[in-house]
Amino acid sequence: MSKGLLSTILIILGVFLAIFGFYTSFEIYVKDKLRKSSESIGYFLVKAMEGETLINTPDKLNTILILKTPEGKVYASQNINFPFDKEKYYHFQKIVDNYNFNLYLKSISISEYIEYIVNNPMTIGISLSGILLILTGIYTSLSSQTDENRIPQERETINTVEKTQSYEDELIKRLKALRITLATSKIIPKDSLEEAKSIIDSVLHKISKGGKV
Repeated sequence: MSKGLLSTILIILGVFLAIFGFYTSFEIYVKDKLRKSSESIGYFLVKAMEGETLINTPDKLNTILILKTPEGKVYASQNINFPFDKEKYYHFQKIVDNYNFNLYLKSISISEYIEYIVNNPMTIGISLSGILLILTGIYTSLSSQTDENRIPQERETINTVEKTQSYEDELIKRLKALRITLATSKIIPKDSLEEAKSIIDSVLHKISKGGKV
């Protein structure tokens, strides 16, 4: 499997896990919010039946409860005395046999959700795994591009070396042929002939040793 294909698979899988993880954690956050409200409603009704009028419910931040009887008696959760912005709460009202029941449930917010996952980091474990896969996929993709850029450079270097070697081989052949010609020549003066052969021998020796001419 090529690195390009592998990186694509990792990124797609990572995105899927990240989205699924955040969706799951958000669902957990909502269910936890509803669970706390349900507990407060049950606790409120039990205490109201016992005759308490100002009831200290477990969930003071999200749930506000008010019950009015036909006789005009009012039962309320203790947090009714706290200032709250009604626009940030969902309001549910139910009237049965002149019993007026009002429930204020704090609306879902991004800031509250972020606070929830900070306090419960395990809820985004799947998302973190997805993000890790995405980063791995990106790294693999970049690594693949680097390899692709390096291969032509390596090929160019090999071709240059091969061309240089071929040039040196051809030069050696020509110099050897020239030396033989000089050795058999009777026209060139002897001193010049010997000097020319010495120069050619020196050049051949340096090339054969890998040195520079």
